[in-house]
Amino acid sequence: MAACLAFFNDVAGFTTEAVLGEPPFFAKVASGDVAIGIVAVSDPAIPRGAACYLTLRDLDRFIEGARAAGLEFDPPESHPWGLRDIALHCPGGGPLIAFGEPTDGR
Repeated sequence: MAACLAFFNDVAGFTTEAVLGEPPFFAKVASGDVAIGIVAVSDPAIPRGAACYLTLRDLDRFIEGARAAGLEFDPPESHPWGLRDIALHCPGGGPLIAFGEPTDGR
């Protein structure tokens, strides 16, 4: 949970609003109108899929921050449906999280 919260706060620009349990089993992070609940589980329901897709405005700036934090991910990919994105593992061993930006002006 600590690695995941550090990622969302330091790299993705979210703020931690709540942490429950000792050791923590749930946290809520938020940025603007977006809030994400993070749950620590030993057996994830989606072990290899992207559990969450977040759209942002400056993917290249996000990639710079992720690299500086030592995170690994595949190169950005552009899709015909108007998104350019990356997927990375949630720090701390969680499932994939995808981050993308619109390429069609939306």
